[in-house]
This record gives sequence, structure tokens and C-alpha cells, in this order.
Amino acid sequence: ERAGRGERLTSLHLQAEIASRHVMASQFDQTDWEAMLGPYDLLLELEPTLVVRVNRAVVVGQLRGATAALEALEAAARDPSVASYRWFFAVRAHFRHLVGDSEGGREDLRHAAAPPGLALRLLRHGRHGLHPIPVRSGPYGPVWHRRQGGGGG
Repeated sequence: ERAGRGERLTSLHLQAEIASRHVMASQFDQTDWEAMLGPYDLLLELEPTLVVRVNRAVVVGQLRGATAALEALEAAARDPSVASYRWFFAVRAHFRHLVGDSEGGREDLRHAAAPPGLALRLLRHGRHGLHPIPVRSGPYGPVWHRRQGGGGG
């Protein structure tokens, strides 16, 4: 509703345009990628964020191929927060695979699937009373068992 108000073009207008293109396509291969690139270019000017850069690279890849997508991802790779943004690595893995860089794609997939840094360090060192192995699997991943007596390490 807020996107429809005002006379100035905002990121909300552009996000609504992009979302509408996804909704109008009844199947993935019917997505109007060409119509999405312009709004992503404008959104990148208004909000030059990592998320916008990566999402725009997906559109570029659909229109111009994997090599062009990887080139678009180069700017995103320089963002200081890229190490914690798994979607970047998943997207880059896909396009690396398409250009024949299987090893690079596998490495990116490993990075995308890795537990967040803090959780991984805690699990490796058995800190905070958690055993380094799950007791059982829950609906959203492993369920960890707390050690008796607090402590850790």
C-alpha cells in the first residue's frame, strides 16, 4: 500500500515492480527478466546493498548468461558483509557450475551450507555446555544436549 503513495520513485516502488514480475509469471521460465533488470538497476542506485547486487546478478544471469552473472557478482564479493551472506555463495556456486568451474562451485556450496561462524566455533570447542554432536534431529535441524554442571571445553 505504501508503494502506491507519493510522487517520488522510492525503493518500495521498485521492489513492488520486481515482486509483481515474479507473481505474474505462472512458471519460472515465463519470468520477464528483461522487465526486471531496469528496476534492479534503479534500485541499485537507491540502495547499493549486497542483497540488491546479488539479486540483480541473478537477473543478469538469466538474461546474459553465467559469465555475465559472475561479473556482476564481482562487485558484491567486495562487500565486507559477504562472508556471512549465504545466498551470495549459493548464487555464485550455481553460476560457477554453469561455466564449468566445478571446484569453485563446490567450494561456494560448502560455504553456503556451513553453520554460521559463532555456532561452528561453539560446536568445535564444545563450549557453553553443548555436546559437539546432536542428540537427535528436530524439525528445524539438530537438537543439542546440554551438559550437566554448566562448564565447557
